[in-house]
Amino acid sequence: MKSKLFAFFLTAASAAFGAPGLLVSTSLPHVNYVRDEPVVLGVVIENTSVFAYIIDDYPPYDNNKIEVYARDSRNRILLPKTDAPPVVELTLKPGEKKNLRINASDLFDFKDEGNYRITVVAVRDDEAASSHVISFTLVPGIKIKTARRATSAGGELEYQLLYWPRNGQENLFFRIVEPRTERVAGFADLGPVVRVEEPKIEFEGDAIIVTHQSERHRFMRTKLVAGEDGLRKVDAEASLSPGAKLEARANADALQRIAELQANPPKEDGGKPFVRPPKTPPGQPPAETRRK
Repeated sequence: MKSKLFAFFLTAASAAFGAPGLLVSTSLPHVNYVRDEPVVLGVVIENTSVFAYIIDDYPPYDNNKIEVYARDSRNRILLPKTDAPPVVELTLKPGEKKNLRINASDLFDFKDEGNYRITVVAVRDDEAASSHVISFTLVPGIKIKTARRATSAGGELEYQLLYWPRNGQENLFFRIVEPRTERVAGFADLGPVVRVEEPKIEFEGDAIIVTHQSERHRFMRTKLVAGEDGLRKVDAEASLSPGAKLEARANADALQRIAELQANPPKEDGGKPFVRPPKTPPGQPPAETRRK
């Protein structure tokens, strides 16, 4: 299967919603993306016709395809990259529905900050079924830590930690850039960050170790490896801060002491259990005085 993802913007006049017996919907998990972060679309295609929908590179299916269309914040058409990846073969039986993931960053150069609009279209026999238009905003990200290391090929890579608000909290991002060419060699979302303790970037052989404060009393240690297929996480471990460890130990000791006291109450008067004397009714002398 060598069919390409064609990427041009579809105007409202040419959109044909559900025309060829197909329903298309698309979504994004976030509304803001840091520059160079992969923008991965969730696409659902449903075949509502009584005929199979097949995408392949041989007749009569070579006219069937999935297209992605986009405009930037200035309403300019985004042209696709010349090296856009091929689409996998797709077969939908009548009534069948499939979920796809399409990395729009592989198709377009999202470099300028601002708002972008995207539509996904499924074409069948020159008729198009379009999804609704979705949008996202490309933001710069704020650098809070960098480190550099020489490569085995004699070059140099810069490792960057950035943050930006996401879902009501600040999020930490990791990016690898080749300074000479500005080529991005990897990108990762490391999750929530609390900017109290300064994050760390360390190296263990070919692996990169990032340690950051993810909550008030919690730290995350993430191990990443960069390869030809991009940046991937190989391990992530959470730990408590030193102060939280002391507090947890103190709480555990206090709970243990309470349990011991409940199991063995304190005794007085020669080893007899201490019993609180009864209350004296109002207007009467204490019991000891009445007995006398």
